[in-house]
Amino acid sequence: MSLVQAKMILGNTGCLFLPGICIPFYRITEKEWILLDCGPSSQRENLLGFFRDNGIEVRAVLVSHAHYDHVENCSCLQERYGARIVMTAFDAGMTHDALALKACFYSHTVQDNEVYCGQMVCRADQILSPGAKEAEVCGVIFKLFPLPGHAASHMGIETPDGVMYLADSLFGPRELEWEKLFYMLDWTRALETMEWIRKLPYKDKAYVLAHQGIVREEIASLAEKNLRQMKEGLEEMRNLCQGENTLEELAGKVARAKNTSVKTVEKARLLERLVRSMAEYWLEQGELNVRLRDGILVYVRREEKNNV
Repeated sequence: MSLVQAKMILGNTGCLFLPGICIPFYRITEKEWILLDCGPSSQRENLLGFFRDNGIEVRAVLVSHAHYDHVENCSCLQERYGARIVMTAFDAGMTHDALALKACFYSHTVQDNEVYCGQMVCRADQILSPGAKEAEVCGVIFKLFPLPGHAASHMGIETPDGVMYLADSLFGPRELEWEKLFYMLDWTRALETMEWIRKLPYKDKAYVLAHQGIVREEIASLAEKNLRQMKEGLEEMRNLCQGENTLEELAGKVARAKNTSVKTVEKARLLERLVRSMAEYWLEQGELNVRLRDGILVYVRREEKNNV
């Protein structure tokens, strides 16, 4: 039994379901497809096997944002099918080489990026200008809309059939239940994006989430659940900031509160990025402050600032 299942949604727009990831596609013809993102390298053999078995030619990949589980197969599809890789200017620059990847993985060395993130490196054939509202890809017009928060250049994509791909801008019910911590680069913008999604129309519409699949009329209630859980997580993190805390101390408190095991350097680095972004949200809100302790930055809650 194939680990890849294809399901049509509306018109020529469908979705590929792979373990852990959903990849929307648009059919130019029956056997010529444009992908919206292309999944992680761990699913490469499954993806290529599906295309081989069904005679599919991938003509292009329109990328929502350059995270590993969305772009790691770009170079492979480019080499195998001559697929055009279409990215924002930021993502095209960031995935240029292992050094540029430090724009996202700033705690990695270049050598770390080569080992852990090397599959993300690719060459963009078509670069979208900042603020672009549409993209013509292989003669097909896709609407674009910003979804800032999860990534620096995260965008949503609407196919000519009216199917909107929301990528990683919100999480499905299973993720909300399973995930103990969510990664957002900028929580202020992520919450604003969630409020925008909450007001989207649902009549005769379909949405695709990268890790959930097809969502229809439940889009508003799902956005509400995301908002509630995100705000609860932020509040919990703020409450853990008792006294003076270095970022590492704060990350340790969050890990213990969430019963999250940190046994690898990569997990520790991810946790540091996640907690840093949450702390930055509270700095923006004026609920946390930073001060120096023996030349080291420490975070202090606003009401404790003058008492520590």
